[in-house]
Amino acid sequence: MMKDKIRKFWQRAALVYATALLFPLTAAAQAYGGDGDRKIYGGYVNFEGIQGFEIGCMRGLSDQFSISTYVSMLPKTDKWESDFGALRGYDLGAQFDVHGAYLLNLPSWLDIYAGPKVSFASAGLGAGLRINFSEEWGFYGYAQKNLVPVFDNQDNGKHSPYYKKFGFAIGITFTFL
Repeated sequence: MMKDKIRKFWQRAALVYATALLFPLTAAAQAYGGDGDRKIYGGYVNFEGIQGFEIGCMRGLSDQFSISTYVSMLPKTDKWESDFGALRGYDLGAQFDVHGAYLLNLPSWLDIYAGPKVSFASAGLGAGLRINFSEEWGFYGYAQKNLVPVFDNQDNGKHSPYYKKFGFAIGITFTFL
């Protein structure tokens, strides 16, 4: 019964999150359009063999800087260090990125980015690549290393599945301004 309530809560939270982000005003052809650029993204994540998915949104702050928020989920598997309970596979975080497209004079359909990230599970560094193949749609891929735990229960030795792990993600982006 409790698992059903938790599952319904996360389904509703994801629906509200996605609905709030899906207000496209105009399309952009750039992989990163600078100030005011907005993207939603989603895809596959892997943290040292533990597989899951993520959804998120990115907003451009200037030609070189953006901030992203995301929710990721790693379904429970036998690769987890211990039993974390129903919510331990979820992570909510933010990432601040520096974009290289403007600095390196890359083609408008290509962007590279890197920056620090912090989430409920950990804090670390990440870097990625984004390629747009149409006005709105594109691919992304990034890698990250979680360096320190944030809200992780270390006293009993039970760490989240994100704890000090290397992770990567690949997925699809949708651009709107």
